[in-house]
Amino acid sequence: MSTNEELYQQAMESTTPDHLEFADLRLAITDRVYGIMEREGINQKELAQRLGKQESEVSRWLNGLHNLTLRNIARLNVALGHKVVVVPPADMHRTFFVLDAGTNDLYRRGPKTTKPVRLELVPEEAKAA
Repeated sequence: MSTNEELYQQAMESTTPDHLEFADLRLAITDRVYGIMEREGINQKELAQRLGKQESEVSRWLNGLHNLTLRNIARLNVALGHKVVVVPPADMHRTFFVLDAGTNDLYRRGPKTTKPVRLELVPEEAKAA
């Protein structure tokens, strides 16, 4: 095994599951923002203007490595006119249908022509067991 492969293997072995999940979430959010931008015909410069930020700062936000705060995600929601991250209300525990990037209806009850995503809440009684 080469030195780079060994270093990669060591890094992967020392990475905790929550760090991997964090990296996946950062990249998924960035990918979603780019999807909305593409669908709406918004480039990075225009997004920066809508946010009242320098383009270099928005570039850092979108490089997939930046830790976006909830405040900045809210700012992106407003600037893009679409939800970047959607958290279904706690009382919704049926099957929801996640729609394409760039839509405001990110989850809906009932049959749609999109692929279903099963979201389940664990009842409090089951957590205690």
